[in-house]
Amino acid sequence: MVPEKEQAGWERALIEGCRELGFDLTEGQVRAFAAYGRMIRQWNRPAGLVSDRDLDRLVSRHFLDSLSLARILVPLPGTRVLDVGSGAGFPGIPLKICCPGIDLTLLEPREKPWFFLRQAVTDLSLMTVSVLRKRAESLPGRGDARARFHLVLARALAPLDRLIKVCSPLVCPGGILVAYKGSRWMQELAEAGESIRETGGRVAGRPVEVPGISAGRCLVLWQRS
Repeated sequence: MVPEKEQAGWERALIEGCRELGFDLTEGQVRAFAAYGRMIRQWNRPAGLVSDRDLDRLVSRHFLDSLSLARILVPLPGTRVLDVGSGAGFPGIPLKICCPGIDLTLLEPREKPWFFLRQAVTDLSLMTVSVLRKRAESLPGRGDARARFHLVLARALAPLDRLIKVCSPLVCPGGILVAYKGSRWMQELAEAGESIRETGGRVAGRPVEVPGISAGRCLVLWQRS
């Protein structure tokens, strides 16, 4: 059991952080985040979801960081969202809790995190969510008229150069690939120059402030023409 005082502080940080990002959480959403956090703690050792030190800072390091997309855009109901290499469900599940109308696909090739994601989606009663045990390279419809995702999200997954090569074919015309990056984002952007030219999309880096995180964070956006 989490001590009552600690639980109150956890919820306050979540509610205030989400409000700063533009989300006024309902009681049901707060309960969903609390249940999600409990599941991560229970599954963390066997499934290898997050580092042990991050268990005590799930709100800032993972929940609010995932929701920092709201600094740039908030997915509307019906938006088709793909979370590549979802792991513990970041950023997809926090976004789904706050934006329940999105159509979410969680992509995770590793067996134990994949099992966790399936259980989390069931236990949290999340609707219009698919959990696929695949790599992005193996998804159908890459680079043709069937590329169906409005938003493709990648957090703590791979260098930007590789992300653009692998994930850009999954983005529909006018859609956006969002790479969650840290302080090295400008270097990664420079190193991805060839991939950017080959794919022909437009790229922009948008530094963001995440409540509770002092280190620099940036969302790098690649948009298909």
